[in-house]
Amino acid sequence: MNIDLSIVSLLVSAAIFICGLFYFRSREKLWKSRHDELAARFDLLVVEESRHRRQMADLLGQRDVNFENEVRQIQTDVKMLDLQLKAGPSREAPESVELAIQLTRAGEAREVVASRTGLPSDILDFITTMHSTRSKG
Repeated sequence: MNIDLSIVSLLVSAAIFICGLFYFRSREKLWKSRHDELAARFDLLVVEESRHRRQMADLLGQRDVNFENEVRQIQTDVKMLDLQLKAGPSREAPESVELAIQLTRAGEAREVVASRTGLPSDILDFITTMHSTRSKG
């Protein structure tokens, strides 16, 4: 009876071992397929990241070109303004009249308005009469 019990125990142990072996083999196949799937996804992510890096480099290159063009345009505008300032304000320049009106409304003295705008006295008299806060108050 002891021998029969030993044989049965040995057979049960062998069956459990074989089942465990099959279980781990099936799990290994699942892990392998999952690993392969994740490796493929990782490869796709690497390719996608590379594509995005190229796109960003292209966009930054275009941005640099646009930025350089804007800087050149600003430099040109500054040169033009510098030339206009050196030439002095003209009688017809609406900017001079607008500046004179703003300065007069702000309460600046007539001499300050005249020196900043370069407008003739007859125009300054008119602007002072129409827009001075002192004359209205």
